[in-house]
Amino acid sequence: MFRYVQQVEYNVRNRDEMVAYMDRVFGMKPDSLVEDLRQTWQEAQYRVGETLLRIREPLSVDDGKYGEGHWNNAEFLEENGPGVHIVSWGITDNIADVARKLRANGNTLRGPRGFHQSSQGTDQLDIDPKDSLGVLFQLTERPREDPSFWSWPLAKSESGDLARKQRGMLKFVYYVYYLIRNRDEIVAYIERNFGMKPDRLLEDQDGQWKEVQYRVGPTWLKMIEHAPGTKHAKSVEEHGPSIHHVVWGVDNIADTARQLKAKGVPLLAPNERGFCYGSDSPHGTYEIHIDPQDAFGIDFRMAHAPHSLSIEIARVLE
Repeated sequence: MFRYVQQVEYNVRNRDEMVAYMDRVFGMKPDSLVEDLRQTWQEAQYRVGETLLRIREPLSVDDGKYGEGHWNNAEFLEENGPGVHIVSWGITDNIADVARKLRANGNTLRGPRGFHQSSQGTDQLDIDPKDSLGVLFQLTERPREDPSFWSWPLAKSESGDLARKQRGMLKFVYYVYYLIRNRDEIVAYIERNFGMKPDRLLEDQDGQWKEVQYRVGPTWLKMIEHAPGTKHAKSVEEHGPSIHHVVWGVDNIADTARQLKAKGVPLLAPNERGFCYGSDSPHGTYEIHIDPQDAFGIDFRMAHAPHSLSIEIARVLE
């Protein structure tokens, strides 16, 4: 059912500071600067491949007016600090049919029809996380050629050339990483509700984590259950399941690391090259982690994975 990552939304404390940071560090200028007409939020939008990257600053507790807790942007920022709030998965199925199926399976959806029109003019569906094992699932129906992807009937915007290709450092969503309570339960939920079977089931040899992976277009959807008592397990116990981070694909990891270091960007890596080797990562990728303290609290990560790279510290259960 999931076809691509339609949007990634980061909640931040100051939009304009992040716009300057994105330009300086990644060489990316916003495609659009948007303000809610009710003055409850403002954001910057970037086109990254087929995904809309949104840098959103809540200006009022009413940002996310319909939602409470998980879905309210202001509450999320206050409780968790800056970070990824929502990933919306693009679907090509008829959203009304999807809503009927999900409700028939016992899921609670917002509104009488089970979906609503977003401020972008797209049809969007939000599943109550109480019914989805605590995971925030948002689905968006949009034909890929639909120009309304960039329309904002409930907001005003200062738009640049939206047809141009984004020339910055970030190229696409490489993977989305969720922290969950129970891998096998979420596998059953996703198959029952979305008709998706895992591409990979992974387990750490020391029993510290179990993971499921789904291929969604060019992106990996990864959901991981950590062993009781570990740092991430304690985080799930305290805050519930969440999107821990999004990793953006880049063309060349070594060149990217050199460019970032030349700009004075602090990188969290166990070596002088500025990136983690595949054998150091449970995901089998070469990764760059920017120190969140340098990025106004945002955990920016980038990755590149040669086709020949094997996952060395996990076994694949297929």
